[in-house]
Amino acid sequence: MRKFVFLFLLLLSALGGWSKTAVIFHTSDAHGFFYPDHSGMGGYAALASLLNKEDKDYLLLDSGDFSNGSQEATFSKGLYSAELLNRLAYDAVTLGNHEYYFGKEALNEMLTHLKVPVLAANLKDANGQMPAGLLPYKMFDKDGVKIAVIGLASNEIRGGVHVAQDCLKSLEETLFRIYGPVICIHEDLLGKSICRQVQGHFRPDIVVVLAHHSLLGGSAYGKQCLAQIPQRFGKKVHLVLGGHAHHQFELQTRGNVSYSESGHGLKGVSRIELDIDDKSGQLRSVKSRYIMLNTRKIGEREDIKDFLSGIRLAHLDETIGRARQALTFQMKKGEKDSALGNWAADLIAQYAQSDVAVNNNGSLRKEIKKGPVSLRDMTELYPYQNKIFKFRVSGELIQKMLHRDLKRPVPSFSYSGLKAVCEKNEKGEITQEKIWIQGQPLQADKIYTLATIEYLAFTKGEGGFFAEIADHEKILAGEKDLAQRMQESFAQGALAPHTGRLRVKQR
Repeated sequence: MRKFVFLFLLLLSALGGWSKTAVIFHTSDAHGFFYPDHSGMGGYAALASLLNKEDKDYLLLDSGDFSNGSQEATFSKGLYSAELLNRLAYDAVTLGNHEYYFGKEALNEMLTHLKVPVLAANLKDANGQMPAGLLPYKMFDKDGVKIAVIGLASNEIRGGVHVAQDCLKSLEETLFRIYGPVICIHEDLLGKSICRQVQGHFRPDIVVVLAHHSLLGGSAYGKQCLAQIPQRFGKKVHLVLGGHAHHQFELQTRGNVSYSESGHGLKGVSRIELDIDDKSGQLRSVKSRYIMLNTRKIGEREDIKDFLSGIRLAHLDETIGRARQALTFQMKKGEKDSALGNWAADLIAQYAQSDVAVNNNGSLRKEIKKGPVSLRDMTELYPYQNKIFKFRVSGELIQKMLHRDLKRPVPSFSYSGLKAVCEKNEKGEITQEKIWIQGQPLQADKIYTLATIEYLAFTKGEGGFFAEIADHEKILAGEKDLAQRMQESFAQGALAPHTGRLRVKQR
């Protein structure tokens, strides 16, 4: 028997040797969605229950935007979110743009309350130093696998508490600190220097970038930053965990770097396995799967459930109206628009009486099912007070927005008052494009009235298409904000508009 075991182990070694496995759980853009939805999906109690069932040691990481979105999160100015991260024992988080929404004092109080390491290599204070309470990276040892996690916080921050630095430069400087400097020791007989990299006592097997940026969009800056990692640092970075744009994909590989993003609203969690050769220390494989947090299947951890019950704002569960049809993010084959996005854009256009209306899809946080709609549904769908503004734009500007959106896997904007059809070749390039506004072909040199929310009208984010238009030309359409318009629609029984405003034909 012993001889058999010995021969088996010898054969196993010959076939490739031993390996070690690192397990990482990843969430992003929870936006204060503490509780499961009407179908029993999501929430921190379900996540905690799932983690209790994991039989391997793991890292639990979050890519930011955890503290703002629901009324409970807003009411506590992020403190309830911080407490939940503490209770679930997250290993590290980075900061999203929504962590800054409550101001400097609230952010500092939340960071003080948060017992989880906050990683942000690209943030400095007013004196150019690493801000108090933040770290650029942190080292972990999980089941013998040494993992370095580097944080890249959002660059779309406000309030003056932190100053965002160049994303790639910050990553380069941090990798230099992790891997150590290269020094030349002596010259060989041919007069050439022999150089080697000085390693610290903790040489990582795996380097993970935890970022509030998305490979698939959200902001051009963040997308460009993540996309350049393989060519700049491909041998030193192994896994990038992104967020911000609310995309969910299990795994994409570019060069030697793997990417994964975990959606939004805490409906699920990504579980990533990294297999490392024990002898060579080389990464063999990366596997990822997105696990839906179905409370009926995985249950809810009682202590987390009890805490959530204690902080729940009961008045939010009162019914305010109904949806006569479901309002969803779903896009049909060959289309780039959704019923939910079109509904929001139509509410803007109707209020402003504009030729065209635009809304950013990232502002819509949840789908609405057919039937009664509660105040909680409403505030979780759209937790903002964005007034509606109206101004004049050229047809050329509208065409630029649409051209960018039609090229993307998921458009940034939803539109009202227009239709567009384009053809793409095998490379994904747009070869033909037709646009109609109010039923008439778009004219590049014609001036149209466009309405949008306050955030898009005045921000440089989301493409900054309206940044060059003078602020005094942006006219307030009325005293009601988009949230109030949505609430009026539910009170009347909201209907889902037809989709098919944006169509793509693949040749």
